[in-house]
Parts: sequence; structure tokens; C-alpha cells
Amino acid sequence: MAERFVRRLWAIAFFVLCCCGTMLAGWPLRNMGDALLHADPNSEANALREVDGFRAEGVWHYAGLGNTLFNKRYPGWGFDDPKGEVWRWITPEGVYTHYPQGPEYILYIAEALFGPEPVARARILPLMLCGAASVFFGFSLRRRFGPMVGWLVMLACLGVPSFYDANTSVHMLGYTLALLLVEIGVCVGRNKRVVPLVLLGFAQGWMSFDYVFLVILTPLALELAMPLVSPGEVVRLRLAAARSSIAAAGFALAHVLHLCQVWAYYGSLSRAVEDLGASARYRVGVGEIHGFADYLAHVSWLLTYQLFSRYPVSLPIWRPGEDDVFEPYVFRFLGLTLALWWVAATVCMVVADARRRDRGLASAHLLARWCAVTVIGLMVSSLWWLAMPAHSVQHFFLHYRHLFFLFFLLALFIAVSVSSIIEHRTLALDHLIPSLRGRDKDDQRGK
Repeated sequence: MAERFVRRLWAIAFFVLCCCGTMLAGWPLRNMGDALLHADPNSEANALREVDGFRAEGVWHYAGLGNTLFNKRYPGWGFDDPKGEVWRWITPEGVYTHYPQGPEYILYIAEALFGPEPVARARILPLMLCGAASVFFGFSLRRRFGPMVGWLVMLACLGVPSFYDANTSVHMLGYTLALLLVEIGVCVGRNKRVVPLVLLGFAQGWMSFDYVFLVILTPLALELAMPLVSPGEVVRLRLAAARSSIAAAGFALAHVLHLCQVWAYYGSLSRAVEDLGASARYRVGVGEIHGFADYLAHVSWLLTYQLFSRYPVSLPIWRPGEDDVFEPYVFRFLGLTLALWWVAATVCMVVADARRRDRGLASAHLLARWCAVTVIGLMVSSLWWLAMPAHSVQHFFLHYRHLFFLFFLLALFIAVSVSSIIEHRTLALDHLIPSLRGRDKDDQRGK
């Protein structure tokens, strides 16, 4: 009875830990009012004006698309460019046809529930969804790998600001990571569920184009990584392929429906295809990236800057590069860029492998498995940069967040390894103590 009570207390404490990111993100809402969130203020300004238009003119006034210039709220932000240089992104009316309208629809619901003013009230809905996703993610890890791994991974996630700093965003950043956490939670479970993946793929498809590779490849990447993270696990390749395929189908369906919206708005399928095709070509860099060598230069710069940056260390009392527009948008764990943290962890892997060999233990090839997990995570996290280099250079504030998947795999690898070492030592100690007690009794009898 007492043991069950203690387990429940620990479960409650873990639940609180899973909610810590939500609490950190929600605390500033007390005084935020109508201010825009630093994570993506331009997209938020557009979305808030679009929803104002939905309320005034009806959601289907522009075939479900939003007018980003309606009522000129938040002047100078988003597409309300005082220079008027927005011709390539919106129509003369101010209608935006490229990204799907999912975040705007959720914002419309949030304002219906909590009221349109202040905007901070509408942020409650994405905050709640992010909190629920974090709890599901944490408890999924806990069930699969045990309490210690759950605690270690969730504590590591709290060391990454991008894990929670956009939880109150009323645009895509308020939902994309939450949906990815749910997808990871479903895929790391020992279940064989497939249907949730089509729903998650569809939901992500309504949020953005950018998470396409994360959405589709996460099930496959996790299955390939599991035997590396925890030796002895079996790759469920057929299940992973089914999940990836159905997630891709859900994602594609969302964009087919969005194409139909643009078609209905223009009244011409060919014009809708040309509009979205021109947007895709622009994101790839057609006209800006000249030749394969230029493409490699763009991609190399992206990878180097995102993983290292010019300032690999950042502390609360010293934040370098404030004059650099890209510097705040670098993935950091406890102030270290991801590459610097990886190098430090890799040194520990080398030492651990060397110690195992010196002690005559069968090597588990820790370093080789660590490097393989790194390659899997990096490929999935950076494929959008490879496919859309021009878009990635212009949207650092969105795409550095893709590296969370790589960070998660690395944190999980370390957590499982640490947990395994502690478990083995505990078992050895449990066997050693009875034998020592028996030896003491023998000594006493001898005396």
C-alpha cells in the first residue's frame, strides 16, 4: 500500500515536470495584453488581421483564405509593409494563398471561446494544447523506457528554450512542435496504432509545409534508432513504413484541400497551381541559387551556422551576436550550440568505450551507435534545409526548431545509457549485499 502511494507521488511529480515548460511559457501572459510574441511576430500580426476579417466578413469570404491587410491592425508588422513591397507574397486585395490556414482557424475558435481582446486570452488555447502534448510525450517515454529515462529526457528538454518559448504562439509555432511531440509519443510506444498518424499528418499539413519531412520520416527514424538507443530492440520496419505512408497521406490531403481553396479563390485550377508552384520555386531558390556549387554553399552555410554559429556559447549574463539578425535563432541546450554539446558528449562516449575495453568487458560499441543515431536525427531534422535552402536562409526563426528531433534522439540515447548503467550497478549491489551478509555469518560462526 505504501509502495503504491509512493509511486503515485512520483507520477504526480513527473506530471508537474512535464507541465513546467507550459508554466514557463504561460507566466508572461499576465502582462502581455495585445503584444505580439517574439518568436514570430510577423506571422502573428497577419493571422490576427485575417481573423478580424473572418469575424467581419465571414470565414468563406475569400474561399476560406485570409486577408492579411484587413483593418491595418499592427501597422508595419507582417505583410503590412510601409514600403508596399509585398507583391510576391499576397494578392492585391491582401489575401495570402501560400501557407494553409490551419492556425488562423484555431485562432478564430480561440477568440470565440475567450474573446478577441486582449490577445493574451486567445493564447490560452495553444498553451493548453502544448501542455497536453508535453504530458503525453513525457508519459509515453516513461512507459516505454522507465521513470528514470522519462525524468532525464524531460529535464533535458527544459534546457532547450525552443521546447516551450513558442507555446503561446497563435500561429504555426504554437502547434507544430506539440503535434510532433504527440507523433513521437505514439511511435515510441509498444503499440501498433496507425490511424493516429493520418490525423497527425493531416493536422500538421494544415499548419505548414515546413514539417513535411519530420512528419513523414519520424516513424521510420524512430524504429531505426530504437536498436541503437536500446540494444536488443527489434525494428518494426513494416509498421514504420505503414505509419510513414499514412502520415504522408494525411499531410498531402491537407495540402490538396488547400489547393482547392486557392482554386476556388482564383476560379482557375491552372492559376492556383502556378501560384503555389511559383512559391515553391522561390523557396527552393530558383533565380537566386545558381548551379550546384552555389546550392552546396548555401546548404553548408546553413548547417554550419545552425549547428555551431559564430558564438557557440551563450550565457544569461552574456549574449553575443545581438547585432546579428540570425544569432538568436540558433538551437541551444543550456547555452551551448548543438554541435558543441554533441562534441562534449562524444568525448564521454569515447572514454566510456575505452574503459569498457580496459576492464575486459564486451563492448556495446557505444560510440558507433551514438554516431549512427546522430546521422539519423540530423538527416530528418535538416532535410527541409536541403530541399528549400532559400526559404531556410530567410526563415531561421522557424527552421532552427527542426533540430529538436535530433536533440531528442541524442538526449534519449544518453538517458537510456545512463539508466542502464545505474540499473546494472544496482542489480550487482543487490547480489553483493546478501553474499557479504552470508560471509559475515560464516565469520561469526568460525569465531
